[in-house]
Amino acid sequence: MQRVLILSYFFPPCNLTAAQRAYSWARYLNELGYFPVIITRRWDVEIEKLQSLSEATSQQLLHEIHPGYEVIYLPYKPNLRDRIYSRHGDKKYRLLRKLLSLWEIIAQLITNRFIPFRNIYDFAVNYLKEHPGTSAILVTGNPFILFKFGYRLHRKFGLPWIADYRDAWTTSNINKINRSAASEMINRLERHYEKKWCRTTAAVTSVSQPVLTEIIQLLRINHSAVIENGYFSDEIPNAVYTNSHGPFTITYVGTVFPGQHLEFFASAFRRFVEDKNPDEVRLQFLGAGYVESQLARIQSVYRGLESFLQVTSRIPRRDVLQREMESHVLLHFAWKDFSGIIGSKLYEYIGLGKPILICPTDNDIVDRMLAPYNMACLCADSETAVHQLNRLFELHKKGRYHEQIPDADFQKRYTRYGQTQKLASLIDQVTNSHGKTS
Repeated sequence: MQRVLILSYFFPPCNLTAAQRAYSWARYLNELGYFPVIITRRWDVEIEKLQSLSEATSQQLLHEIHPGYEVIYLPYKPNLRDRIYSRHGDKKYRLLRKLLSLWEIIAQLITNRFIPFRNIYDFAVNYLKEHPGTSAILVTGNPFILFKFGYRLHRKFGLPWIADYRDAWTTSNINKINRSAASEMINRLERHYEKKWCRTTAAVTSVSQPVLTEIIQLLRINHSAVIENGYFSDEIPNAVYTNSHGPFTITYVGTVFPGQHLEFFASAFRRFVEDKNPDEVRLQFLGAGYVESQLARIQSVYRGLESFLQVTSRIPRRDVLQREMESHVLLHFAWKDFSGIIGSKLYEYIGLGKPILICPTDNDIVDRMLAPYNMACLCADSETAVHQLNRLFELHKKGRYHEQIPDADFQKRYTRYGQTQKLASLIDQVTNSHGKTS
């Protein structure tokens, strides 16, 4: 069985959604002919707020051997900026942290010395020296400075490497929102290094075709594949469905970002609850309190509706699944006027087989993706959203909610296993091509 080295900053027990991507490859690649070895940082604390990401970990290396894969967790020692943020949060030394961030971004492009997780690269070098039979390297970003590691390992060992973009880097349209002159300068500098590093890849992958197309145009490479995020089908039955009684529950899961328009649905929700009591309807944002600025934004948009509203910080994944299963509507705000952005939670929504209310729609990839799905409620405006909420509420009140049965064939398209199959096929192409040229 061919050995594949995977570099990923995020990996369980990290409870961020980003960790699930590399984890799915660890779980399934072995069934598809590859033995994955993951090098990541340690995650010693539960991520409940942004500050948790900046905390130091135990300084001991942790090596776990699982059936079908191995994980090496390396200690994390935060830099000065992270130590300040971990201790004081957003309330103090904001200007100093911005200046340190600016310096670190520039310095990290030039030298590994200022990368707080540079031990991932150092360990990878030693690992490849000790395991010369490794077939390929897979690097998933962000942080995108990890692509520098892939570039250097490729030059040092001659192994093919794949750059996996969970999000776009310098081609990101989201990052253009309110971009300052300094940010524009940094983006141009990073673009130079993105092209330098990633043009040495054997292939690139990303989560949607529009995002991947822009990356391909920048890098001018031939081999690529769309590897969507998907959902773990075996996790869904573990959540118990118990929503036949209690309030009609609408649930949004995950972080809210500045580019998402909350106002469309807020307007619809106000009209929907005009003739309803708080014991009849509940709107919950699970994990959205993780970012203080977006918590304040939600509270502002729904001011006056506090009796219907609940916003939590990050909560355990098993609890999220349980509360999703108890919900009547799963809510998502598509990135209106942005191309190629699919929220990773949408895949879990599909797997759960609940009505998915998209408000606003994006007139783009989310609309095209969900249009064939019988459980999708695509709402381009608040008027449509009010209609859909009333329709679903009546089904619940009349005891007919269970009559809605999701399209199982549609659901199967988006499992994590299916997406890993596509990745394995790409690795096949890359290793076969490399073998012919070696």
